[in-house]
Amino acid sequence: MGRNAKAEIYFDSKDKLVPDAVIDLPETSSGSDSYQTADIAFSRPVTGEHTLYLVLRTEANGTSQTAAKLDWILFQEANSHLEHLESLYGALSQAKNKADVQQQMEGLYLPLREALLKAERLIASNAAEKEEIIQAENALAALERPIVECLLNGEMKALIQAVEGLSSQNTDKGDLEAIKPLLEAARAIQPGSGYEAYAAAYGALRQAYDTRKPTEDKLALAELLAQAREAQASIGEYLTESKHLLASAMEKAEAVIADEKATEGQLADAAESLRAPGRPGSPCGQVRARAGGGTGRRAAAAGRPDGSGRPPDRRKSK
Repeated sequence: MGRNAKAEIYFDSKDKLVPDAVIDLPETSSGSDSYQTADIAFSRPVTGEHTLYLVLRTEANGTSQTAAKLDWILFQEANSHLEHLESLYGALSQAKNKADVQQQMEGLYLPLREALLKAERLIASNAAEKEEIIQAENALAALERPIVECLLNGEMKALIQAVEGLSSQNTDKGDLEAIKPLLEAARAIQPGSGYEAYAAAYGALRQAYDTRKPTEDKLALAELLAQAREAQASIGEYLTESKHLLASAMEKAEAVIADEKATEGQLADAAESLRAPGRPGSPCGQVRARAGGGTGRRAAAAGRPDGSGRPPDRRKSK
Protein backbone atom coordinates (compact mmCIF):
# COMPACT_ATOMS: atom_id res chain seq x y z
CA MET A 1 0.00 0.00 0.00
CA GLY A 2 1.05 3.63 -0.39
CA ARG A 3 2.36 6.00 2.28
CA ASN A 4 0.12 8.04 4.59
CA ALA A 5 -3.01 6.23 3.49
CA LYS A 6 -6.32 7.72 4.62
CA ALA A 7 -9.95 6.72 4.46
CA GLU A 8 -12.22 9.72 3.96
CA ILE A 9 -15.88 9.34 4.90
CA TYR A 10 -18.59 11.47 3.32
CA PHE A 11 -22.30 11.46 4.03
CA ASP A 12 -24.68 12.04 1.12
CA SER A 13 -22.09 13.62 -1.25
CA LYS A 14 -18.42 12.98 -1.99
CA ASP A 15 -18.04 16.43 -3.53
CA LYS A 16 -17.84 18.22 -0.18
CA LEU A 17 -14.75 20.32 0.43
CA VAL A 18 -14.24 18.73 3.84
CA PRO A 19 -15.01 15.07 4.62
CA ASP A 20 -17.23 14.21 7.59
CA ALA A 21 -14.43 12.05 9.03
CA VAL A 22 -10.89 11.00 8.16
CA ILE A 23 -9.30 7.75 9.37
CA ASP A 24 -5.50 7.44 9.22
CA LEU A 25 -4.74 3.91 8.06
CA PRO A 26 -1.73 2.14 9.58
CA GLU A 27 1.01 0.89 7.27
CA THR A 28 1.26 -2.90 7.06
CA SER A 29 3.61 -5.36 5.44
CA SER A 30 3.06 -6.58 1.92
CA GLY A 31 1.42 -9.84 3.02
CA SER A 32 -2.19 -10.17 1.99
CA ASP A 33 -3.31 -11.15 5.50
CA SER A 34 -1.58 -8.36 7.43
CA TYR A 35 -4.60 -6.30 8.49
CA GLN A 36 -4.80 -3.76 11.30
CA THR A 37 -7.81 -2.02 12.82
CA ALA A 38 -8.16 1.77 12.86
CA ASP A 39 -11.07 3.71 14.30
CA ILE A 40 -12.32 7.25 14.88
CA ALA A 41 -15.17 8.99 16.69
CA PHE A 42 -17.30 11.47 14.74
CA SER A 43 -16.99 15.03 15.99
CA ARG A 44 -20.78 15.50 15.91
CA PRO A 45 -23.77 13.17 16.38
CA VAL A 46 -24.94 11.32 13.28
CA THR A 47 -28.63 10.41 13.07
CA GLY A 48 -31.07 9.24 10.42
CA GLU A 49 -30.29 7.52 7.10
CA HIS A 50 -27.47 8.63 4.80
CA THR A 51 -25.68 7.57 1.66
CA LEU A 52 -22.11 6.71 2.58
CA TYR A 53 -19.11 7.51 0.37
CA LEU A 54 -15.72 6.07 1.28
CA VAL A 55 -12.69 7.57 -0.50
CA LEU A 56 -9.23 6.04 -0.06
CA ARG A 57 -6.24 8.30 -0.65
CA THR A 58 -2.50 7.72 -0.41
CA GLU A 59 0.89 9.05 -1.51
CA ALA A 60 2.75 7.20 -4.22
CA ASN A 61 5.08 4.51 -2.93
CA GLY A 62 7.29 3.13 -5.68
CA THR A 63 5.31 1.15 -8.22
CA SER A 64 2.41 0.37 -5.85
CA GLN A 65 -0.94 1.63 -7.09
CA THR A 66 -2.89 0.35 -4.05
CA ALA A 67 -4.16 2.82 -1.47
CA ALA A 68 -5.31 0.14 0.97
CA LYS A 69 -6.99 -3.25 1.16
CA LEU A 70 -10.21 -2.85 3.09
CA ASP A 71 -11.56 -5.91 4.87
CA TRP A 72 -14.54 -4.44 6.72
CA ILE A 73 -16.01 -1.22 8.06
CA LEU A 74 -18.27 -0.93 11.11
CA PHE A 75 -20.44 1.90 12.39
CA GLN A 76 -21.68 1.68 15.95
CA GLU A 77 -23.40 3.88 18.49
CA ALA A 78 -21.12 5.94 20.69
CA ASN A 79 -20.82 4.32 24.11
CA SER A 80 -20.99 6.84 26.94
CA HIS A 81 -20.60 3.97 29.42
CA LEU A 82 -17.27 3.05 27.86
CA GLU A 83 -16.07 6.66 28.11
CA HIS A 84 -17.04 6.77 31.79
CA LEU A 85 -15.34 3.41 32.36
CA GLU A 86 -12.15 4.75 30.78
CA SER A 87 -12.31 7.84 33.01
CA LEU A 88 -12.82 5.77 36.17
CA TYR A 89 -10.07 3.39 35.14
CA GLY A 90 -7.56 6.23 34.67
CA ALA A 91 -8.42 7.87 37.99
CA LEU A 92 -8.63 4.79 40.19
CA SER A 93 -5.46 3.29 38.71
CA GLN A 94 -3.67 6.14 40.50
CA ALA A 95 -5.61 5.46 43.70
CA LYS A 96 -4.41 1.84 43.67
CA ASN A 97 -0.86 3.06 44.35
CA LYS A 98 -1.84 5.04 47.46
CA ALA A 99 -0.51 3.63 50.73
CA ASP A 100 -3.82 4.13 52.56
CA VAL A 101 -5.62 2.01 49.95
CA GLN A 102 -2.96 -0.70 49.88
CA GLN A 103 -3.13 -1.10 53.66
CA GLN A 104 -6.79 -2.16 53.35
CA MET A 105 -6.05 -5.29 51.33
CA GLU A 106 -9.34 -7.16 51.54
CA GLY A 107 -11.54 -4.12 51.96
CA LEU A 108 -10.29 -1.98 49.08
CA TYR A 109 -7.03 -2.96 47.40
CA LEU A 110 -7.86 -6.47 46.20
CA PRO A 111 -11.38 -5.62 44.94
CA LEU A 112 -9.97 -2.52 43.23
CA ARG A 113 -7.20 -4.46 41.53
CA GLU A 114 -9.67 -7.06 40.25
CA ALA A 115 -12.08 -4.39 38.97
CA LEU A 116 -9.26 -2.50 37.23
CA LEU A 117 -8.01 -5.65 35.48
CA LYS A 118 -11.50 -6.38 34.17
CA ALA A 119 -11.95 -2.78 33.01
CA GLU A 120 -8.58 -2.87 31.27
CA ARG A 121 -9.55 -5.96 29.28
CA LEU A 122 -12.85 -4.42 28.20
CA ILE A 123 -11.27 -1.10 27.19
CA ALA A 124 -8.71 -2.93 25.04
CA SER A 125 -11.38 -5.10 23.42
CA ASN A 126 -13.19 -4.04 20.27
CA ALA A 127 -16.00 -6.51 20.84
CA ALA A 128 -17.06 -5.83 24.43
CA GLU A 129 -20.77 -6.13 25.08
CA LYS A 130 -22.58 -3.10 26.45
CA GLU A 131 -23.78 -5.06 29.48
CA GLU A 132 -20.22 -6.08 30.36
CA ILE A 133 -19.07 -2.48 30.15
CA ILE A 134 -21.90 -1.31 32.42
CA GLN A 135 -21.07 -3.99 34.99
CA ALA A 136 -17.38 -3.01 35.02
CA GLU A 137 -18.36 0.65 35.25
CA ASN A 138 -20.62 -0.02 38.24
CA ALA A 139 -17.95 -2.10 39.97
CA LEU A 140 -15.42 0.76 39.84
CA ALA A 141 -18.02 3.40 40.71
CA ALA A 142 -18.99 1.41 43.82
CA LEU A 143 -15.35 1.47 44.98
CA GLU A 144 -14.78 5.16 44.29
CA ARG A 145 -16.62 6.52 47.34
CA PRO A 146 -14.98 4.25 49.98
CA ILE A 147 -11.58 4.91 48.39
CA VAL A 148 -12.02 8.69 48.70
CA GLU A 149 -13.29 8.27 52.26
CA CYS A 150 -10.24 6.16 53.12
CA LEU A 151 -7.86 8.77 51.70
CA LEU A 152 -9.67 11.62 53.46
CA ASN A 153 -9.18 9.87 56.79
CA GLY A 154 -5.56 9.05 55.98
CA GLU A 155 -3.20 11.16 53.86
CA MET A 156 -5.53 14.17 53.53
CA LYS A 157 -6.13 14.37 57.28
CA ALA A 158 -2.39 14.24 57.98
CA LEU A 159 -1.68 16.91 55.37
CA ILE A 160 -4.38 19.26 56.68
CA GLN A 161 -3.03 18.90 60.22
CA ALA A 162 0.47 19.74 59.00
CA VAL A 163 -0.78 22.79 57.10
CA GLU A 164 -2.78 23.97 60.11
CA GLY A 165 0.48 23.98 62.07
CA LEU A 166 1.99 26.62 59.80
CA SER A 167 2.22 30.19 61.07
CA SER A 168 4.13 33.42 60.56
CA GLN A 169 6.81 32.01 62.88
CA ASN A 170 7.77 29.26 60.44
CA THR A 171 6.42 30.21 56.99
CA ASP A 172 6.72 33.15 54.64
CA LYS A 173 3.65 35.37 54.92
CA GLY A 174 3.04 35.39 51.17
CA ASP A 175 3.04 31.59 51.08
CA LEU A 176 0.64 31.49 54.02
CA GLU A 177 -1.85 33.64 52.10
CA ALA A 178 -1.50 31.45 49.00
CA ILE A 179 -2.11 28.27 51.01
CA LYS A 180 -5.36 29.47 52.64
CA PRO A 181 -7.74 28.93 49.65
CA LEU A 182 -6.10 25.57 48.89
CA LEU A 183 -6.70 24.49 52.48
CA GLU A 184 -10.36 25.48 52.26
CA ALA A 185 -10.74 23.55 48.99
CA ALA A 186 -9.22 20.46 50.60
CA ARG A 187 -11.53 20.71 53.61
CA ALA A 188 -14.54 20.90 51.25
CA ILE A 189 -13.84 17.48 49.69
CA GLN A 190 -16.36 14.83 50.76
CA PRO A 191 -16.44 11.04 50.15
CA GLY A 192 -18.95 11.62 47.35
CA SER A 193 -16.87 14.30 45.62
CA GLY A 194 -15.18 11.73 43.40
CA TYR A 195 -11.54 10.71 43.15
CA GLU A 196 -10.57 13.24 40.47
CA ALA A 197 -11.78 16.16 42.63
CA TYR A 198 -10.01 14.66 45.64
CA ALA A 199 -6.74 14.17 43.75
CA ALA A 200 -6.80 17.75 42.42
CA ALA A 201 -7.38 19.26 45.89
CA TYR A 202 -4.83 17.05 47.62
CA GLY A 203 -2.18 17.57 44.93
CA ALA A 204 -2.49 21.36 44.98
CA LEU A 205 -2.27 21.56 48.78
CA ARG A 206 0.61 19.06 48.92
CA GLN A 207 2.65 21.02 46.40
CA ALA A 208 2.03 24.32 48.20
CA TYR A 209 3.06 22.79 51.53
CA ASP A 210 6.20 21.14 50.15
CA THR A 211 7.41 24.25 48.32
CA ARG A 212 6.64 26.85 51.00
CA LYS A 213 9.43 29.19 52.01
CA PRO A 214 10.56 29.60 55.63
CA THR A 215 10.73 32.94 57.44
CA GLU A 216 13.64 35.31 56.87
CA ASP A 217 15.07 34.39 60.28
CA LYS A 218 15.16 30.71 59.33
CA LEU A 219 16.72 31.51 55.98
CA ALA A 220 19.44 33.52 57.74
CA LEU A 221 20.04 30.68 60.19
CA ALA A 222 20.26 28.18 57.33
CA GLU A 223 22.89 30.38 55.67
CA LEU A 224 24.94 30.48 58.88
CA LEU A 225 24.62 26.70 59.14
CA ALA A 226 25.97 26.31 55.60
CA GLN A 227 28.96 28.50 56.51
CA ALA A 228 29.57 26.39 59.61
CA ARG A 229 29.60 23.23 57.51
CA GLU A 230 32.29 24.77 55.31
CA ALA A 231 34.33 25.73 58.38
CA GLN A 232 33.97 22.22 59.76
CA ALA A 233 36.09 20.89 56.89
CA SER A 234 39.19 22.67 58.23
CA ILE A 235 38.70 22.05 61.90
CA GLY A 236 40.37 18.64 62.02
CA GLU A 237 43.87 20.06 62.41
CA TYR A 238 42.93 22.20 65.42
CA LEU A 239 41.59 21.65 68.91
CA THR A 240 39.18 18.83 69.65
CA GLU A 241 37.23 21.26 71.80
CA SER A 242 36.48 23.46 68.80
CA LYS A 243 35.27 20.49 66.81
CA HIS A 244 32.93 19.49 69.61
CA LEU A 245 31.55 23.02 70.08
CA LEU A 246 30.96 23.51 66.35
CA ALA A 247 29.21 20.16 66.00
CA SER A 248 27.01 20.98 68.99
CA ALA A 249 26.06 24.39 67.59
CA MET A 250 25.29 22.90 64.18
CA GLU A 251 23.10 20.22 65.71
CA LYS A 252 21.23 22.88 67.67
CA ALA A 253 20.69 25.00 64.54
CA GLU A 254 19.44 22.00 62.53
CA ALA A 255 16.90 21.18 65.25
CA VAL A 256 15.62 24.76 65.37
CA ILE A 257 15.28 24.94 61.57
CA ALA A 258 13.31 21.68 61.56
CA ASP A 259 11.05 22.80 64.41
CA GLU A 260 7.85 24.26 62.91
CA LYS A 261 7.08 25.94 66.26
CA ALA A 262 10.50 27.49 66.87
CA THR A 263 10.27 30.96 68.42
CA GLU A 264 12.21 34.06 67.42
CA GLY A 265 14.24 33.69 70.60
CA GLN A 266 15.25 30.14 69.74
CA LEU A 267 16.24 31.21 66.22
CA ALA A 268 18.32 34.10 67.57
CA ASP A 269 20.02 31.87 70.16
CA ALA A 270 20.90 29.23 67.55
CA ALA A 271 22.27 31.91 65.23
CA GLU A 272 24.38 33.41 68.03
CA SER A 273 26.00 30.03 68.66
CA LEU A 274 27.17 29.96 65.04
CA ARG A 275 28.09 33.63 64.82
CA ALA A 276 30.15 35.95 67.11
CA PRO A 277 33.70 35.30 65.79
CA GLY A 278 36.43 35.49 68.42
CA ARG A 279 34.12 35.23 71.43
CA PRO A 280 34.62 32.40 73.94
CA GLY A 281 32.38 29.46 73.14
CA SER A 282 31.84 30.57 69.54
CA PRO A 283 32.79 27.59 67.34
CA CYS A 284 32.96 29.56 64.11
CA GLY A 285 35.02 32.24 65.82
CA GLN A 286 37.50 29.70 67.16
CA VAL A 287 37.79 28.03 63.79
CA ARG A 288 38.42 31.34 62.04
CA ALA A 289 40.95 32.48 64.65
CA ARG A 290 42.91 29.25 64.52
CA ALA A 291 42.62 28.84 60.76
CA GLY A 292 43.95 32.37 60.24
CA GLY A 293 46.84 31.97 62.72
CA GLY A 294 49.20 30.25 60.30
CA THR A 295 52.25 28.36 61.67
CA GLY A 296 53.32 28.35 65.29
CA ARG A 297 56.37 30.50 64.51
CA ARG A 298 54.34 33.29 62.89
CA ALA A 299 51.85 33.16 65.73
CA ALA A 300 54.66 33.61 68.25
CA ALA A 301 55.99 36.63 66.37
CA ALA A 302 52.57 38.21 66.19
CA GLY A 303 52.21 37.78 69.92
CA ARG A 304 55.51 39.50 70.93
CA PRO A 305 55.04 41.75 73.97
CA ASP A 306 56.67 44.80 72.35
CA GLY A 307 54.11 44.71 69.54
CA SER A 308 56.71 45.10 66.80
CA GLY A 309 55.63 42.03 64.96
CA ARG A 310 59.29 41.05 64.35
CA PRO A 311 60.84 37.81 65.56
CA PRO A 312 62.98 38.16 68.73
CA ASP A 313 66.64 39.10 68.07
CA ARG A 314 68.32 35.99 69.39
CA ARG A 315 71.83 37.47 68.80
CA LYS A 316 71.30 39.88 71.69
CA SER A 317 70.03 37.20 74.01
CA LYS A 318 72.36 36.12 76.82
